[in-house]
Amino acid sequence: MLELTRKVMQAPLTRKWLAEAGWLVLSLTMVVPLWVIAYPPLQDFPQHVATARVLASYSDPSFGFSRYFEPNLATQYLVPPLAGALLTWLVGPLTACKLLLSAGIAASSYAMRSLLSSLAAPRIYALFVLPLTYNSQLGLGFLSFVMAVPLMLWGLALSVRLSSEFHRGHAVLLGVVSVVCLYTHLVPYGVLILGAGVVFVSRDLVQIARRALPLLPSLLLALFGTAGSSLLSAGLFGEEQAHCPVYDETSLLLASIPHWLTDILHSSLDEQLLVVWVLWWLLVLIVGLHFGNTRASPRRLKLALGFPLLLALYFVMPRTACNLAWPVHARFLVLAAFVAPLVLPDVPRWCRSATAGILGGLIVVGANNLTKEFRAFEKNEVGDFREAISSIPMGQRVASLIFHHRSSTVRWAAFLHYGALCQASRGGAVLYSFADLPWWPVRLRSELGAPSPSWNFMYNPVAVNPFLELRWYDYVLARGGPGQLPQTPLLQPVYSGSFWSVFKVVRPGEPVPGAVPAGNISGTYGSYGVGSN
Repeated sequence: MLELTRKVMQAPLTRKWLAEAGWLVLSLTMVVPLWVIAYPPLQDFPQHVATARVLASYSDPSFGFSRYFEPNLATQYLVPPLAGALLTWLVGPLTACKLLLSAGIAASSYAMRSLLSSLAAPRIYALFVLPLTYNSQLGLGFLSFVMAVPLMLWGLALSVRLSSEFHRGHAVLLGVVSVVCLYTHLVPYGVLILGAGVVFVSRDLVQIARRALPLLPSLLLALFGTAGSSLLSAGLFGEEQAHCPVYDETSLLLASIPHWLTDILHSSLDEQLLVVWVLWWLLVLIVGLHFGNTRASPRRLKLALGFPLLLALYFVMPRTACNLAWPVHARFLVLAAFVAPLVLPDVPRWCRSATAGILGGLIVVGANNLTKEFRAFEKNEVGDFREAISSIPMGQRVASLIFHHRSSTVRWAAFLHYGALCQASRGGAVLYSFADLPWWPVRLRSELGAPSPSWNFMYNPVAVNPFLELRWYDYVLARGGPGQLPQTPLLQPVYSGSFWSVFKVVRPGEPVPGAVPAGNISGTYGSYGVGSN
């Protein structure tokens, strides 16, 4: 019996399935932190949840979205919100956006594995990608970027296969992937186009044209379609360019590398894991150069140049590009780290086995740390959010004043856009909203006369003048503070909790349902000051 078991375990098919099962387990391990709590502490993530709800429930009168918003299809960010809306009909907006994030995280290693396989490189190197998935772009809640990275890698894998042997199915699939990537995020799409162009280069012009033909639809859409028009409407050539772009000093760029890669928690473990990741990558590189096979195909060498090029762009590109994006340079650093496995040469089998063990350990330890920290965030900081928003009737105009938008767990402003979660649950219009942005897939109706939130409204609510900035709203949702709001005749408290408070904007002769006395609702924060954030 033992001999039979040994033979079964050593069979090639059994080893293959065990390897696939292990790979799946590691990929799913990295998405566990998103599911152990209700609201992941990712800065812009609530805006994506709210947008999915608006598109999915646009005609539902109980939410009242059609009174406040109108669809905007002239944008390059179509895939994430539309996919989120479709999933919302099945599982709700919060679960829908978690599924999209999970797909982006888990698919990254599979996409890199496909690319490495097309280049005849060790597929185990794709595990280098998984510890990097919780980077600054995920911490900032950039759902579009997270979803676009595996599309970029899969597109490059298809390009490599087409360059070696033309296959109609691969050509069609590359065309689809490139269009989807374009309407997901422009930066990974640009890397895909440049990488495919480098791979397709040859002396045969006819062959180049035939291989590149699948990319033509996405290129035309980028230049003349909705993606291009949304860039123009975003103000790429507007007057605000006078004070842009904004660049960082080289010393700051060097010091910020861990911050943009994996240092999304206040704890030091994520930085320590990054050090181990870098040291092992260097060790594999050294072993490969001394003991492995350093002869690589021209295609592999061409794509390997993407690592130093993207790394150089991190130092060259601006931090802020006016109306377009922030942080611009960090996205190239993250992509450089994702394609770093392409640089590694082949190594002996013992080194590949050790790589699987080391990276598997990094993935498990990192995911466990994230899970622990995310649970602490929900337990100690989210507080009575659900109770607070349940006191707001459906379909109202709500001002979200976040006196304390920082977190003691994660480095980014986890609560800055929490008001959008109220919109996803209670409908209506909650500001600040990304619907103010010209490239967002929904827009506030201009005839509403909605006020444009000021800098104080978003980042320093203690300086907000209620009589000038809050009259348009029906309710005010506040976290921390709440400053002088309880003493303002315009506002009547309707909910007073340990972290959150809700006020009704009182108009003459209007009753206030569920009014409660204004108490001390500063919780554990104490007095508010600008420097406390």
